[in-house]
Amino acid sequence: MKKEVLIKKRRTKLVITMGPALLDGGTLREALKLADAVRLNASHSKPEERTPVLKLIRKISDELGRIIPVFLDLQGPKWRIGLLEAPVILEKDSIGVLYAGSSVGGASAAPGIVQGRQGRPDLGAGRWGA
Repeated sequence: MKKEVLIKKRRTKLVITMGPALLDGGTLREALKLADAVRLNASHSKPEERTPVLKLIRKISDELGRIIPVFLDLQGPKWRIGLLEAPVILEKDSIGVLYAGSSVGGASAAPGIVQGRQGRPDLGAGRWGA
């Protein structure tokens, strides 16, 4: 009886994050042989630094005869809590308020600071630890 071997397509996708180590030697080429996608982290590079890297990825993937998607991971707003009058223990599902301002917060309300975002932050009632 002849055995049939069924090769299933893997469902897990391999996404590699570009970094300096991949640019050394043939490491990027080897990684692109296996990768399903490439992630460029916008938090750690400038557009003028990413352009040559993107061109290199495209060049190597063309040489390998592969179409490899590249996506740019954009940094979202950074939420920070301002000063509190004392340490606060956040209980799951407890209600609290983030407010715009520089006053000192307490157990049920805290000043919220958004960095890296244009305009006024959307602050209001919400659940701690949700």
